[in-house]
Amino acid sequence: MAGSVMPLADSARSTPKLPTGQRQASLVQAAVRLAAERSPAQVTSEDLARTLGIVQGAVFRYFASKQAL
Repeated sequence: MAGSVMPLADSARSTPKLPTGQRQASLVQAAVRLAAERSPAQVTSEDLARTLGIVQGAVFRYFASKQAL
């Protein structure tokens, strides 16, 4: 299978895969913590992703927008 792309095994993930409710809760907790350190307007999806060790696009998998979060 030369040239084919294999999906990452769960053990290769930087953070464990969490059930949707748990991931949403962790995003909300991180957003609150970061907003307490600086103004909410200064918290980016990149900041949230970096804090949780996930990719930036994953933030929008769980929340349609920063305002929804």
